[in-house]
Parts: sequence; C-alpha cells; structure tokens
Amino acid sequence: MTGRRPSRRGPSAPHAGAEPLAGVSFLTILLDVSANLLCVVVLLLTVSAAGRPPRPASAETGFPIRPGEVVEPAGLVEAFRLRAVRDASIATVDLRRDHVEVKPAGTPPADAVRLSLAAPALASDLRGLVSPAAGGILVFVFAQDGHPTLRRALDAVALPVTEIDVPLALRAPGPDAGWSDAYLALFGRINDPAAFPERLARIIAGGGGTGSPAGEPASASARTDGVSTTLWVTLGAAGRLCFLALSVGAIMLVGRLRPLAGGDPA
Repeated sequence: MTGRRPSRRGPSAPHAGAEPLAGVSFLTILLDVSANLLCVVVLLLTVSAAGRPPRPASAETGFPIRPGEVVEPAGLVEAFRLRAVRDASIATVDLRRDHVEVKPAGTPPADAVRLSLAAPALASDLRGLVSPAAGGILVFVFAQDGHPTLRRALDAVALPVTEIDVPLALRAPGPDAGWSDAYLALFGRINDPAAFPERLARIIAGGGGTGSPAGEPASASARTDGVSTTLWVTLGAAGRLCFLALSVGAIMLVGRLRPLAGGDPA
C-alpha cells in the first residue's frame, strides 16, 4: 500500500487585488493620519478667521463731504462739547439713516430742526439753517445711508465742514435712536472746556450707549458681559495657537518615530 506523502505548500498567496504595505507598520500609518488631521483643523480655523468681513470704513476715511485734515483727538472732544452747548458760531448736523437734525448757530443744543433726506427742498432748507454759522459746520454721522444726499445738499454752502463718526459709546440702543441718555444729560449744562474731557471720558468708560446717567459706571451685568467677551476672544486665540503647536509637534514626532515604527517585518 503506497502511502501518500504530504505535500509541501508554501505560504498562502494573497488574494487578488490585496497589495500589502510591505515595511509600513500600523503605528506609522496612524501617526501620519493624526498629523494630517491636525493640519486640516488648523487650516479650517485659519480660513474661518480670515473669512470674517472687514469693519466698515468710518465716515472720515470712507467718503468725506469735504476733503480736509484729519481731526486730532483734542479736536474730537471739542466737537462733542460744541454739540452739547449753545455756540453762536458753530452749526451742527446729525446725519441719521433717513433724516438730518440741524442745530443752527446760537440755538440751544436740544432745539434741532429735523429735515427729511427725501425732501425736495432739502438743499435750500439746509442752507438757510446753517448759513449764519461763521465758524463752520460740524457733521455727526450716525449712519452713512444718506451721506451722498447730504454731501450734495452742502455743495453750495461756502463754509468749512468737519465730519465726525459718532462712537457707539455715545449712541442710544437701536439702529436709529440717536444720542445716548448719558450724553444728552450734558445738553445745556455749563460745559467748561477744561472739565468736559473728563465728563466725556466718564460716559465712554461707563458704556454710555446703554443709557446710564452721566458719570455713573456701567451696571455689573454689563461689566460681566464685557469681561466674558474678552475672555472668550482670548481663549479662542489661545486655542488656535495650541492647535498649531500640536500639528507642528505631531509632524516632528512622525519624523522621529518613522524609523522606529517602520522596521522590516519578521
């Protein structure tokens, strides 16, 4: 009886289409994928930060009514003081979204005349109100929607025009609410040029746009919201830096561990 000799077979051949990664271990592949994922996250964060819309240009740098010199900080403070007092040489114009409020020279600060920007006689009415102003015109810009209309209306006025963008701290809440209560509280008071800068600084530091009285600090909730916002912005910047550091560290780690993890298989 003839015995059958066991056949000697070599190692089983791989299935068709399965190409093994010779010399590449699982740890090397995992490190490469982790580094690539970190780089993608950092790239997405950078693109999202760069895609934020830029801040709109202020009235002084956008399209001024009359080209002129840049207003210095001391000149800005004096302009806000002149808006709050009765001055015989300066006329003021508050440019709002759909109308202007004109205070002729020599009138009380609260006695402003409202003119619609859509009125057919805007140019003539405006000239009649501001022409007696020998010292010029102060234009306080709340919104730039009607800026071209006001510019055309003032073309025939042979007076110097100083244009000022109203900061948010001096505005009341709402898209077209005008001056804040804190700033309005200064109207008609004896605003000495030496004391007014401190009063204005208190309003701005107190968050004047919230309607708090002049000289009083903002509420505790308003201060807390401001601190929270600053904290979140700081944490966001720190997080981006951490992601960037991790991605760079991962790439360096892959370079160091690749020779150790990618040895020849047994």
